Amino acid sequence: MERLKVLPVREQVAAVLRKAIFSNELPIGKELTQEEIANQLGISRMPVREAFQILERDGLLSLKNNRSAVVTGLTKEDLMDHYIIRAMLEGEAAARASMHPHKHEEILVAHQNVEIAVGSKNVSDYISANGAFHRSIWEASE
Repeated sequence: MERLKVLPVREQVAAVLRKAIFSNELPIGKELTQEEIANQLGISRMPVREAFQILERDGLLSLKNNRSAVVTGLTKEDLMDHYIIRAMLEGEAAARASMHPHKHEEILVAHQNVEIAVGSKNVSDYISANGAFHRSIWEASE
């Protein structure tokens, strides 16, 4: 089993907001207030303010004033850059993993789990299996 990680509240808030932005629950152009988000999450405004700052650095929010922000989201170009960089990193990880054949069995099992999830058309299982597959490559790459 994987150890639990206790994240600071600001990181948890940033993760919740990031997920809401990526799922379009918080669409581009939506104005957010610290008070509104704090009330929805049942926390104080301080971690929300800090989360807004994190997401501004990530390019997902634009701070308007001390207590509000506007969702800027990601552009098509942002996503293309992300996947170009990820492809370079994933390719390097796979190349390095190929030098450790004693770890290939874990990658194969993870890949088989992806195929099973695809065959059963279970999106939740696919997401989990796909994440495990990529982690197995990264771990094998040392």
